[in-house]
Amino acid sequence: MVKVGSILALIGGILILVGGILLIAAGGLVAGMLGAAGLGAVGATAMIPGVLGLISGLIVLVGAILAMKPGREILSGILVIIFSIIGFFGGGGLIIGSILGIVGGALILAKK
Repeated sequence: MVKVGSILALIGGILILVGGILLIAAGGLVAGMLGAAGLGAVGATAMIPGVLGLISGLIVLVGAILAMKPGREILSGILVIIFSIIGFFGGGGLIIGSILGIVGGALILAKK
């Protein structure tokens, strides 16, 4: 069970990470356009959800890798679930990333 949960959490973490990177890139594009109009600070706030998604994706990946070590299932399952939920606010890895992370975290916890 931990193996399947870890794999789902890894895929979810990668999707959340990619979604965060895409949001940062889009926010940078918006910031660049608004910067030309003198509103660069407004455009820079468009990158905040991307940064949230990037951090959430990294922590979900760490939790998924941590779940492969014996005795760390509870901690890693909780990390994966919490940061997959937080990842929804950062784009959710095209939504499916957060869903896969939550399901993977639940499977990790179900092993215990």
